[in-house]
Amino acid sequence: PKQLTLPRPPELELAVALTRTGLFRDAADEVQSRVSGLRTADQALPFAHALLQLGEFGHAHGVAARYLWGRAFGAKAPDALAAFYPRAFAQAVETEATRQSLDPFLVWAIMRRESAFRPEVMSAADARGLMQIIPPTATEIALKMAEPAPAPADLFAPERNIRYGAWYLAQLMKRFAHPALAAAAYNAGPKAAVRWTQERGSLPLDLFVESIPYRETRGYVKQVLADLYLYHRFYEQDGAKARLAMTVPAPSADGVTF
Repeated sequence: PKQLTLPRPPELELAVALTRTGLFRDAADEVQSRVSGLRTADQALPFAHALLQLGEFGHAHGVAARYLWGRAFGAKAPDALAAFYPRAFAQAVETEATRQSLDPFLVWAIMRRESAFRPEVMSAADARGLMQIIPPTATEIALKMAEPAPAPADLFAPERNIRYGAWYLAQLMKRFAHPALAAAAYNAGPKAAVRWTQERGSLPLDLFVESIPYRETRGYVKQVLADLYLYHRFYEQDGAKARLAMTVPAPSADGVTF
């Protein structure tokens, strides 16, 4: 995707000033109020790219989802696609992906589906932040990483949330050795993913995914794999790593069980 460098819309100046003074919630409210004034794709495109440049990836994605869908997925315009598939919080993601020997595009694919790049999100199940980690899981991860247990509010910090999410995702890849199974385990838990591989692991990957009995997880895995494919196609010259094995590997004893 092609990120544009355009003059910042004057409507965002107050949000920028609030961000610089550390008033992040106020800045987010200000951005949201300005977004509500947009009416057309031509208005929305420079606004979305200004938000990307400010690091407001969630708001940029929200603007794109509301106003740029046709331009991105109908006309396949690279400038519109950039707001749907940003390399959000790139330094933190790439650092942790390298540390964990993990595909960074898998982190972004999971992040896109979990939070749409919004670090302030909290679900009804108390999952928090970019990678939607619940506090008990964060405590387990911190223990494994030899760190003090975080306060629940700490999970809204992008760097910490990404660090925990990347570690957990890497452990799922160590156990399941395939992005489809890791995504299934991320959504439904490792125990369910192990059970499904034991019951249906002889199926080719596409039929295995269709056989996942939880509708939410079945849709989630398809969405993550589609996003993973698109990330590789958009950001790699040949997209060779976008091709996945069509066999379902047996789970390893390594990795996490929680």
